[in-house]
Amino acid sequence: MPHYASLICNPGEQEVEAFMIEGYTDDLGDDMRNPRLSQERSFAVLAKSLEVIRGRLPWAYECILQKAAVNGRGKQNLLRNEAGQPARKKSRRVIFRIHMRPT
Repeated sequence: MPHYASLICNPGEQEVEAFMIEGYTDDLGDDMRNPRLSQERSFAVLAKSLEVIRGRLPWAYECILQKAAVNGRGKQNLLRNEAGQPARKKSRRVIFRIHMRPT
């Protein structure tokens, strides 16, 4: 995460609009539980990331606070193995997305 923070919050860097942390689940939970679980997963990654950034790159802490957002996606974009079956372990993940300002 410090690597991403140094890229996103580099002094003079104005092109990054937002840094998204998207959480995903497998398909075993129900549609009420999975979105909440994936939101909790992405928030946990953000919380730990902020802790690390505060210690290693204090100059980037406020920038990440302003640009980072979390989103729980539930079982959307479920990953599958070669046989087309759900790859449940791989589906429980987070993805980082960097949104650039329109030019």
